[in-house]
Amino acid sequence: MAEITETITIPPQSGDNGLRQRLHVQLLPVDSQDADAIRIEVDEPSNASEVDAAIAQRAAREHWFLSPDFQTERLLEKYEIDLGGDTVELYNFQAKPLSERHVGLIAHSLAVFHQRLKSPAHWKLKSIQIRSKDIENGKSGHPFRGLEFPEQQRFELFPASFDEGNYRDTVNCTWLEGSTLHEAEHVNLEAVLNPLWQQHIEELGWTHTDDTLIELPGGIRTTNYNQYPSRCPTVYATYQEDDDRAESVVQFLVDEEKLEGQRREIVSEVFDPKPSNLREPVILAMEPTMPEANLRVKVTKRDTEGFVFRSTGRRQGISKPVVSLANFQQQHGITV
Repeated sequence: MAEITETITIPPQSGDNGLRQRLHVQLLPVDSQDADAIRIEVDEPSNASEVDAAIAQRAAREHWFLSPDFQTERLLEKYEIDLGGDTVELYNFQAKPLSERHVGLIAHSLAVFHQRLKSPAHWKLKSIQIRSKDIENGKSGHPFRGLEFPEQQRFELFPASFDEGNYRDTVNCTWLEGSTLHEAEHVNLEAVLNPLWQQHIEELGWTHTDDTLIELPGGIRTTNYNQYPSRCPTVYATYQEDDDRAESVVQFLVDEEKLEGQRREIVSEVFDPKPSNLREPVILAMEPTMPEANLRVKVTKRDTEGFVFRSTGRRQGISKPVVSLANFQQQHGITV
């Protein structure tokens, strides 16, 4: 059976601004040995509409620019940041152009992170999207400063990322620099630093409670908490372990001497000492076009034979009391 190449267009939705690019799909025979092909299961492979919809849904998961989040966004600017061996694409979806200063702060922060990495293989970041509107952060109750998508090797920044003042009001850098470094850690180093964190989890103060739900300032509930929050680099670092790691990287790269000893020791395992000279990144303004997607796909019939649904009845959970983080800390004598 010969390979068939088709071009499928994601069906337009309300508010579509025409910037979504065409999705190029190469349909392969079911018995194809192509190791890179994506397998998509449908109820009826001969139903073109069902196949197109399934491919479009999968493509939106694989490619950020085909997701519903960007179907109403309008791309204003695009930059390429050359870090020397790695490049990062910067997409601006805000209504106004980025200032030269702001582009420079983002690029400089990436360069600091990139050049101090002991292993170049740890760099994963491919792109950054600056969204047009803020989204509330369920941890802090304030707008998100950034949001990471490691599986897509990218992160997003928001209008709040450009606020004036020091990062978290305590770190000696701008909100934009701190947000860029924070999200870069989530994308590049979370899988590297997490195991190192777990080796010293008790010294770092992280533990959990079995009988209480702790409500963070933004409303999200958790059972994890830090017993020594004053040792964390920022208040935000006390909300979740992964944010402790990201905030520790920010503090380390800005002023490592202000980072608590155990955290400084761990983070120094992945970063080199501060260099005397920093190679400045090369910033290129590009034509503001969205990427295109190419997928190699094998479509197969969904196997439903032998599947039996067994209901175990409604599970009766045990309700746990909900306590705000501040009250929980006070009740347990935790000094902030």
